[in-house]
Amino acid sequence: MFDLVQKNKTAVQVVLGLVSLGLVVGFGIGGYSAFHDSEPYLAKVGSTLITERELAEAVGNRNVPDNMKPSLVAQLVSQQLLQEEARGLRMVATDESLRELIATIPAFQVDGKFDPKRYKELLANQQMTPEMFQARLKQDIVARQLIGGFSQAAIVSSAVQGRVEKMLGERREVQLAFLGADAFLKGMSVTDEEIKQYYDANQSEFKMPEMVKLEYLVLSQAALASGQQVSDAEIQKFFDENKEKIGKPLAEVKSQIKDLLKMQKSQAAFRDKAREFNEIVYQKADSLKPAAEAFNLQILKSDWVSRESAKERELSNPKIAEAVFSDDVLNKKHNSEAIEVSQGVMVAARVVEHKPEQVLPLADVSAKVADKLKMEKAVKKAQEDGVAKLKALQEGQGVNLAWSPAKALARAEAHGLDDEQIKAIFRVGTDKLPGYAGTEVKGKGYVFFKVAKVLPADQLPAEGKLQMADALAQMYGQVALDGYLEALRKQIKVEYKLAPSKSQEK
Repeated sequence: MFDLVQKNKTAVQVVLGLVSLGLVVGFGIGGYSAFHDSEPYLAKVGSTLITERELAEAVGNRNVPDNMKPSLVAQLVSQQLLQEEARGLRMVATDESLRELIATIPAFQVDGKFDPKRYKELLANQQMTPEMFQARLKQDIVARQLIGGFSQAAIVSSAVQGRVEKMLGERREVQLAFLGADAFLKGMSVTDEEIKQYYDANQSEFKMPEMVKLEYLVLSQAALASGQQVSDAEIQKFFDENKEKIGKPLAEVKSQIKDLLKMQKSQAAFRDKAREFNEIVYQKADSLKPAAEAFNLQILKSDWVSRESAKERELSNPKIAEAVFSDDVLNKKHNSEAIEVSQGVMVAARVVEHKPEQVLPLADVSAKVADKLKMEKAVKKAQEDGVAKLKALQEGQGVNLAWSPAKALARAEAHGLDDEQIKAIFRVGTDKLPGYAGTEVKGKGYVFFKVAKVLPADQLPAEGKLQMADALAQMYGQVALDGYLEALRKQIKVEYKLAPSKSQEK
């Protein structure tokens, strides 16, 4: 069960809002309601559409920059392909395995034990019901079961593993020295003409985006569920009909049954409430007050909202920005339509304050531009000086640098160094030591590396060899999985409206 929790940790974190853009998306596609039958889509897998709404939900309803969308959409397409295949193979996650998994998730525990109240509270904070969470987690478990077969089937030869162990285990004793731009900054100067040229050529840097402040209402299914009434007779009836499955006395499960029945009632009522909510904000378009009074909602006020971002979670959905910057809402001062920003959450908004896009005047940014240009010149000077000093070191000349204490580094132990710096260190020839390497540090200067000693790889213990074999099997398995996904794309029609690159499709 521990392995199952570890493999599904990403999925759980997505629901709890703990991952940020750039991480692997954990959940598949949940489909969407009749409100979105005509919604434009980013990709289509079989008959399942991947829309902006699904993309936003997959990353915790955060706004997704355009340059990241192709990669994230490609991940969602791959996940949906696996789910389609799992359905075809009749693979399912049992209710028992799901309950066991949820009970072992630390976020849902109090004093080391699963706590139903905390479980519901955390999900409610994400505008999600237990039923929604469990349905999505089931999808994720099944997809990961399908993926797991590839890493388990991969076989790596002992010779290949031995070479990898030797390469990764080798360590080099390294000292660092840094030549920073600050050492050259005092000698740098810029002219008014240079400042003006930069300002004219980079107007986009000084643009303040168009922004609005909003009043808005939030109608949520979770809040609706809390107001539902459930009688003792209804609880008794449910218990009697499911007594064998429950297997506990009514007194022990009464509160859980009550919550379940509340949610079932709210699911049946929410669609009607959402439609009524939309009708009121549309028909009474000059104010949100009628809808607020009809549904006993508080009119909330936002901070400044741009087309790209909003501080308030409910307003981060791209469809909100599309609506509030439309002519009808922005210029005619009407309410927006009721927008489903996540499953079971509707938002209606209106503009109360507006700032048009503007370019800050040169006088306001002149000092900032001057500082930037001086730093750019200082960085360039430091890097040129660094290249010259490295050449002198490699030719055996003495160079006055402040070297750090020696530290043993391995390829897999970055210690704050980037990939290019690690590569530079391990490209140093070992026939004559010390050897030297150096790289530019973007925007900062130049860094030198002195390799004084090579330390051969230690013999891995048995447990380490098993871990290495597992890691290599996963790498080989990923190659096999990429091929499998490519085959699925030929069987299941995939259509992109937002076309990813070939590397992103994998």
